[in-house]
Amino acid sequence: MNGGGRGNGGGRGMSKEIAPPRDGRPLYTMRLRVRNYEIDALGHVNNAVYVSYLEQAAIEHGAVMGLDGARAAALGGHFVVRRHEIDYLGAAVAGDELEIETWPEDLRGPRAVRCYEIRHAGGKRLVAARTLWVWVDLNGRPRPIPREIADHFALPDGDAGRRTPT
Repeated sequence: MNGGGRGNGGGRGMSKEIAPPRDGRPLYTMRLRVRNYEIDALGHVNNAVYVSYLEQAAIEHGAVMGLDGARAAALGGHFVVRRHEIDYLGAAVAGDELEIETWPEDLRGPRAVRCYEIRHAGGKRLVAARTLWVWVDLNGRPRPIPREIADHFALPDGDAGRRTPT
């Protein structure tokens, strides 16, 4: 497994712990079966494929909340990825059933931080990740996240460092 075991005692790991919240914020779980073509020369899911899983989970989460690509364009923009932070904690192989859980961590100005956890369907944690998304207008310039989107992903009051849209 590439990644040197970071976050599993082999290195510094995440900048701060990632764990699914139980405070009422909107969680989304995507389920999939690992396909043969996603396997690398080491016999497990290629690290870059995990990034695709993260992006797909974020897209599906937005869609189930009524914020698909067409709605984003109607609101004058879309989200783009600025940064990924990923700890690879285990490996998946072809045929494994995975669950990708995602949730908003922080909304501030044009920035939306989203967290993820990828697990075997049986519960073993394989990946912990955090992505910084930036809302940009249709010309690619960063803009504050539209109120409608912020309201959909409102974070609970009292969470230090997190914004609840007002």
